[in-house]
Order: sequence, then structure tokens, then C-alpha cells
Amino acid sequence: MTPSELTNAVLKALEQERSVDEVAQKVGAPRSSVLDIMLYLAGRGRIVLTDSLHSKWQIKHGRETE
Repeated sequence: MTPSELTNAVLKALEQERSVDEVAQKVGAPRSSVLDIMLYLAGRGRIVLTDSLHSKWQIKHGRETE
């Protein structure tokens, strides 16, 4: 899987709230690779941490923080 394909798969998996481990399992990629992509996406404002207690992430919807 190319980095672009993996990024798209991570975004698709994050249409629902999930943890890093759940995303890694869903896309079939190493946790470290998924975490790197998720941190990149979070830095670009594409995903947000929705549940800090359980480390759940999801695609950012709308303009909640803009």
C-alpha cells in the first residue's frame, strides 16, 4: 500500500470514532505507520481527538474550531 493509499484508508476508517489500534487493525497496517499518519492529519486539522480518556479520533466535521 502506498503512503497515499494508506492515508486515504486511515481517513475512511476515521469516518467513525476509533483509536489508533482500531484504525491499524481496520486498515491492516502497522500501528506506528498509522500513528504517524494520524499525527500528520491532526496537525493539518483533518482529524481531531474526540475522546481523550480512550484516545479516540475522528474526521473533523464542519467548522467547530475555526
